[in-house]
Amino acid sequence: MKAETVTVGVRDLDRAIALYQSAVELGETDQITLDGLAEFDLGAFWLQLALAPDLAGRDGISVNISVQNAAVERERFVDQGLTVTEL
Repeated sequence: MKAETVTVGVRDLDRAIALYQSAVELGETDQITLDGLAEFDLGAFWLQLALAPDLAGRDGISVNISVQNAAVERERFVDQGLTVTEL
């Protein structure tokens, strides 16, 4: 799978930015295009941290990976025996 964008939904954007800057040794954000969205250009793909408290789940995050063809990747997961939802 070649990720083009990885979006992490978080409950606290400032805390998430600080965590990723520290844990993954990222510098300043490359873009803050919308209120509640910070983006880092990681070369191979963009990492987006998005304020999404309702979608952040029980553990405080949700992860979305953008790919060129979601149907192909979904079928690959099914072929591996993974349980996946419909697109």
